[in-house]
Amino acid sequence: MQARETNAAQSRLSHRGARFAAAVALCGVLLAMQRVGAVPAPEVAADLRPFLVAAIDAPDGRAAGTLAGPFAELLRSRGISAAPLLVEVTTLRAYREPGCKRLNVQFRQGAVKVGDAPPSDREIAFQLNYCRDGQPPRTLE
Repeated sequence: MQARETNAAQSRLSHRGARFAAAVALCGVLLAMQRVGAVPAPEVAADLRPFLVAAIDAPDGRAAGTLAGPFAELLRSRGISAAPLLVEVTTLRAYREPGCKRLNVQFRQGAVKVGDAPPSDREIAFQLNYCRDGQPPRTLE
C-alpha cells in the first residue's frame, strides 16, 4: 500500500516537473525571438513570435495555428507526443504604449504521454506582457 502511495506521489511530482520544464522551455524560446515587424497570423510557424504579433495586430485580438519549430520537435523526439502542437493567443488587455498588450498563450496537444498514464489531450497556458518589437512594455498603464 505504501509503495503505491509513493509511486503516485512520484508520478505527480514527475508530471509537475515536466509541466514546469515545458513552461521554462517555452519562455526560453519566447525570449530568444527578437525579429521586428508585423506578421500576419500564420497557419504554421517555427516559433511563437508570429502568433504574438498577429494577436497584437488582429482586430479581434486573436491568433492561432500550429507550432512546428524546435520546441515541437523536442516533444516529438522525447516521445511525449507526435500530435501537432496547437497555439492560441488572445489579447487580455491593451496598454497605452502602442503595439503593447497583455496576452494569454495557450498550447494544446493530443495524445500526450505522462508517466505510466495512458496518452491524453493536454494543455498549458501562460500570460505575458509583450510589444511588437519583442520587448515588454515600458509601463503597465
